[in-house]
Amino acid sequence: MDTNHIPQYQTYQHRGNGLAVAALTLGIIGAFFGLIPFTCFHAWILGTLALSFGLVGRGKKYMGYRRKMATAGAVLGVICLALGVIGLVIVGNAVEDLDKCFDSIGTADTSDDDNCD
Repeated sequence: MDTNHIPQYQTYQHRGNGLAVAALTLGIIGAFFGLIPFTCFHAWILGTLALSFGLVGRGKKYMGYRRKMATAGAVLGVICLALGVIGLVIVGNAVEDLDKCFDSIGTADTSDDDNCD
């Protein structure tokens, strides 16, 4: 019996796709920020990162089982960008209405004061 024989085990390196995980995580967090109008800037940043990480993660040649995760992250990135635009419009309109109300305080014209209650 050969006692010098050391059994050799074959190890498998399970190559993951960290970009797909990052895209999905940033997309989910960005979607939550996008639902709150005053945090729309965070949704823009996270959505841009999620979209870029998702697209790069989808292009990885060794990735097979994480392709759907990268696609979901990219789609959530686009949704975050859309929510960021909607939030930016809401904040812009609110600031414009507030500016009109502050301008009408010093004038005697009360025709535009119905929005400043």
